[in-house]
Amino acid sequence: MLFKKLELLKKNPRRAVPHLELAQKSQDNNVRLTSALTLAKIYHHGAKEVPVNMAKAVFYYEQAAQLKSPKALYTLALLYDAGDKVKENREKAKDYMAKAARTMPEAKYALAVWIERGYYGKPDEKKAVALYEQAACAGIQNAIKSLISIYHGGFGGFPKNIEREQYWRTKLK
Repeated sequence: MLFKKLELLKKNPRRAVPHLELAQKSQDNNVRLTSALTLAKIYHHGAKEVPVNMAKAVFYYEQAAQLKSPKALYTLALLYDAGDKVKENREKAKDYMAKAARTMPEAKYALAVWIERGYYGKPDEKKAVALYEQAACAGIQNAIKSLISIYHGGFGGFPKNIEREQYWRTKLK
């Protein structure tokens, strides 16, 4: 039934919203998760006859985050970090990013950047490189580029390593 409502979403998002909101009361976590992510996206970016509403977007992202959605956790981390359309909250951003990084390669890369730059206090090069490696193994191109740079010129406690640099260059698409 939810998938029929998602078809309605493509045709007329404004009419689909009440159905998606009703789906939030479902006992099925998959239905609640799908509807929360869909509503969050609608309100985050706006849709035909549905204006952007960041308060509602954050509410639905948080609903999806409670259901362990890595995408919702990652998006919330970025929103709270930027403080662009929601009030900046670095503690929430760090918490959401750490949770998203458990399973989401893009979040592992972002977390590595934050750790490398000292977002969590003193920069931790070993932890950053470990996260870059994990993200790179999952195919995240920016993580691969970071590792090439690290191994090319050395980084923190990491000396130049031409073999590792070449290894990652072969993985770069």
